[in-house]
Amino acid sequence: MEFDFGIHSLIVQQFGATITSWKVNGSEVLFLSQHAIFDGAKAIRGGIPIVFPAFGPHEGIPGQHGFARNLNWRLKRIHEQQEIVDICFQLHE
Repeated sequence: MEFDFGIHSLIVQQFGATITSWKVNGSEVLFLSQHAIFDGAKAIRGGIPIVFPAFGPHEGIPGQHGFARNLNWRLKRIHEQQEIVDICFQLHE
């Protein structure tokens, strides 16, 4: 999903609700690995991921950095007020 807010723009993947692009005045400011895979088989490498419930591998918690970054999310709402933008995603079953 692409969002354009004037001088800022974002690309957010529904898989993992991961921000894979953030541009300011047209210049990219995020790292996204050239080895990033977007097929839903595993978490996207780079960008700004959801980390829930914990960083790293933990006993009893599935996946590296938790389960939430390996699931699909849906856009719930966007709220803009002056120079503040709130984008809310909801975990989708």
